[in-house]
Amino acid sequence: FGAHMFNFHEIARALKASGAGTEIAHLDEWIAQGRRCLDHPHELQRRADAAIAFSIAHRGAADRCLEFLKTISPADR
Repeated sequence: FGAHMFNFHEIARALKASGAGTEIAHLDEWIAQGRRCLDHPHELQRRADAAIAFSIAHRGAADRCLEFLKTISPADR
């Protein structure tokens, strides 16, 4: 993902920490990361597995957020 994740700082941090995401600053870096994945299939698989695990772990986040919002918003709106 790119450097402009200011609205998603926590998710970007969590993606990097889990190995599911890599922050890319420039086109050359994007190309280098792509080549690395193509040259190292085990690395590509590790990253894919991390991304799938991250996605599964965060599945339902929008529903949990909605349920929380219902608990703090007035019922008569």
